[in-house]
Amino acid sequence: MVMPVGFWKRIGLPLMLCSILVQALTFTPLGIDVYGNRGWLNLGFTTIQPAEFMKFALCVWLPTALRAAKKLYRKQGMKAYTVPLGVSAVGLLTVIGGKDLGTAMILIFIGIVAFLIAGFPGKWMGIGVLVMAAMVAVLAISSPNRMRRILATYGDCSAADAQTVCYQSMHAKYAIASGGFLGVGIGNSREKWNYLPAAHNDFIFAIIGEETGFVGCAIVL
Repeated sequence: MVMPVGFWKRIGLPLMLCSILVQALTFTPLGIDVYGNRGWLNLGFTTIQPAEFMKFALCVWLPTALRAAKKLYRKQGMKAYTVPLGVSAVGLLTVIGGKDLGTAMILIFIGIVAFLIAGFPGKWMGIGVLVMAAMVAVLAISSPNRMRRILATYGDCSAADAQTVCYQSMHAKYAIASGGFLGVGIGNSREKWNYLPAAHNDFIFAIIGEETGFVGCAIVL
């Protein structure tokens, strides 16, 4: 079933506002911490991550909002972008408030691409990118846990770190390395059996590398 473009234009803003509201529920007793991030809702029979809905909502709503803002820009100047910038910022802050910097960076990337394609004024585009980069850097540096994970990925790991902060990144490398050129075969991964944490989501690419090798990784990329 193909939905007409007009349908998505109509539901874009309500969809975005609903996603922000649901994300805000993570700060209520319904919210739960997962790996140090408060970005999940416990519904009793299942758990959901509202930020995933926000990614979709942002992709649906933002292009329409930017198109409308561009038409008003000649008359109103930067005031025309108040709604796209304001709603996007509120959504981003609800995610950052839950300490989920990874998802926040994805939302920032979606926003930057959308604003760039929509012809957002170059000077303000540059300022916005610098502000976002500075914010991400500050959030990363100010969190000892995030810095440990960054250094574990790009720095050297001691023998003691191999069983703690470096464990996940090291096993991801083991998985990719053991895949070789063609991989060990679909379903034949060893690392996904309780060796590599989050093998089914955050580190699924490492398992793809192990099972399908360099060829599979190249196809995915």
